[in-house]
Amino acid sequence: MKMLVLNGSPRGTSSNTYQLTQAFVAGMKDKLKAKLSVKTLNLSELRIDPCRGCFGCWTATPGRCVIADEMAGILDEMLDADWILWSFPLYYYGMPGPVKTVLDRCLPLNLPFIEAGADGRAIHPRRYPQAQAKTLMISTCGFYTVNQNYEALIQQFDLTFGDGLKILCPQGELFARPELRAATSAYLTHVRQAGREYAVSQALSVPTLERLRTPLLPREQFITLANASWNIANPKEAVDSQSSKIRQAERFTRQMAAMYNPISLDGKERVFEIFYTDVEVGYQLVLGKTCELRALNAGAYTTRVETPLSVWQAIARGEMRGDQAMLDGLYKTLGDLHLLMEWDRYFSGPHAPQSQPDQTQSRKKTNMLLLLLPWCCLWTLLPVSHNFGGNLAVAAALLLTLAGQKWQLTVYDGLSGLLVGGIGLLAVQGCDERLLVPLSYLCFGLLWLVSCSTAIPLSAHYVKENYHGDDALQNPVFMKTNRILSCCWGSLYVLSAFWTLILMLSRRPQAAILINILSPMAMGVFTVWFEKWYPAKIARG
Repeated sequence: MKMLVLNGSPRGTSSNTYQLTQAFVAGMKDKLKAKLSVKTLNLSELRIDPCRGCFGCWTATPGRCVIADEMAGILDEMLDADWILWSFPLYYYGMPGPVKTVLDRCLPLNLPFIEAGADGRAIHPRRYPQAQAKTLMISTCGFYTVNQNYEALIQQFDLTFGDGLKILCPQGELFARPELRAATSAYLTHVRQAGREYAVSQALSVPTLERLRTPLLPREQFITLANASWNIANPKEAVDSQSSKIRQAERFTRQMAAMYNPISLDGKERVFEIFYTDVEVGYQLVLGKTCELRALNAGAYTTRVETPLSVWQAIARGEMRGDQAMLDGLYKTLGDLHLLMEWDRYFSGPHAPQSQPDQTQSRKKTNMLLLLLPWCCLWTLLPVSHNFGGNLAVAAALLLTLAGQKWQLTVYDGLSGLLVGGIGLLAVQGCDERLLVPLSYLCFGLLWLVSCSTAIPLSAHYVKENYHGDDALQNPVFMKTNRILSCCWGSLYVLSAFWTLILMLSRRPQAAILINILSPMAMGVFTVWFEKWYPAKIARG
């Protein structure tokens, strides 16, 4: 089965429309796989002369154009194809010039005789009735709606090819902006699904049609974004490079404001202040039911970012991670970090859902209690009764396998089960608990310390559930914070092993119990403080 893609955009493979075409073809290949052969012709790269209107293809050389150029090869490909997909942007309520030229040059495929069609209109019958390729069209435009823009083009294609599938996407220029990839990627996913459905049934389901017809952005936001994208001023201002930079900064900030998602509002109005250090200009975005752009220092800010314009633009385009840039000191943040941590939710586009489908809801989560419970059995019960404490510790270690039915077990849960089970068996065999309890603290501390040299420190496996699950593991600030905390906890438990050994062999073994209760409590208070203070310190530069 063969598909011919006629890419009619003068931009070639850089076309916004071509992104949709690639997604649609990929969807068809998902279903048809090797059964589908696709050939793409970039019309802007071919030499195709305009039709001369000589009708030589009907008289002198029937079925063959008298112009010797690359159109002959296109006609051969069209006759050999099962599907012909026309891909191009809307130009002046119609098609680009190269596409119209190709369409005009398709005259050799018809006979000169006039017949009455099924609907009574005059037609030229096909010269090759056996060639019945299905015709599809994918097109984008720079307006915000299909209505009152595509009617002429739709009518022309329906008259020429019949009522074939048409995917018409307004707001097409959004696909050229990497910083809007969150909104455009979702639409491309729908286009790919359309390709899957069309490959199977030659039609699209109602839900898919509805998704394809839903604009990427509401009209008002799109108009604001589109108008802000033009960096045009009068000639006098254009001479001033500083004025040009200020216009660029304002345009970029207005585009940012247009991508505000109002349903992210949690009842608390926030003021995001951004100061571009290289341009020496700044603005405030008041995030409420709408996003209002205000002058710098118009009021108190909730969060302030001091950054070169180029850095924030690179982050918006996805060329660098915002958290890594903050760790590298490329920009500074003052005030509440919550807005930056939830940036993708606040500026995901006005049509984004309130919360993206959380993968943590469909997967098993880690639970630090599973790590601590076997060790707590050792520390609390072993000094009371080495036999009872040892048996209970072994039982707790074995029960970890059952906990794996509900929770995600980490490598440290498994190692804890082995270590606690081994120490418990030694206790049952009669080993001195005054040595086994310090040994347990030492093993537990080394578990934390060794994890600091691995890709993911121990605490990060469990704390990530409070920071968007596995996504947190890609955040270098989160990882560095947890690496330091894991080192602190590991050091505490290694030190606990030494003072526990000394105190249990002394006349005051009860002191070990008291210290080993108070010291983790103190470390817990430090942890709560540090996990807020340290990221804020990095953010401040």
